[in-house]
Order: sequence, then C-alpha cells, then structure tokens
Amino acid sequence: MKWIASISPDHNEFAFVLKDEGKVIGAGSVSLDSERNGYKLGYNLNRKYWNKGYATEASKAMIAWAHDTLGIRYFVAAHASANLPSGKVLKKCGFTFCHFGTYSRFDGSETFDASFYEMRLD
Repeated sequence: MKWIASISPDHNEFAFVLKDEGKVIGAGSVSLDSERNGYKLGYNLNRKYWNKGYATEASKAMIAWAHDTLGIRYFVAAHASANLPSGKVLKKCGFTFCHFGTYSRFDGSETFDASFYEMRLD
C-alpha cells in the first residue's frame, strides 16, 4: 500500500494486462530520474509470466509512448546484476550498459548490486 500511495502523476505508471483475460500481470513506469538527468524505465512482472516476452513488449510500448507523447529522448534503467534476464530485456529495447553500482528496494529493505543502462533516441 505504501507504494500505491507514493505514486504521483509524473511517474507515468502502467499496468501490464493480458488482453484476452483482463488479468494484471505486472506494472511499469517512466519517471524522471533527476540524479541521472533522464527518464527511468522500470518494470515488475509476476514470476509466472517471466520468459514469455511480456517484459520486453511492455517496455518497448512504454518507451514508444514516452517518446511519442512526452518527447522523451534520454532513458535510463537499472537491474539487479544477478537478474541477467532483465539485462536482456533492456538490451532488446535498445539500452546500452553504462556502469555498475547499487540500488535498493522501494522500502529500503534490501540493497542489490546493480547494472545501469542508458538509451538515447533521435
């Protein structure tokens, strides 16, 4: 509930829904990352739906929406370094690796080694 309460209009939050079933399987966002001076792409998908192409499809749709609707040209993203499939999703979307670092869960309960990416569109 803390996460839902924290959502502001400038976070551009999306639900990932299986059209035929009307079932929510994940969520994502495109929000300003003032530290990196770009727009952060983020996503989270129910494990049952991993490795089916949904994260890539949803991420590409969010990027296209943000570019076409908001004119965003510089995107940033990160994933837990141990989560190699998330790195593959970002690469399929056109991101390139920048550097290693760390990031924490929303509630600060856990910190992960992370891989950071960026993407510039014309």
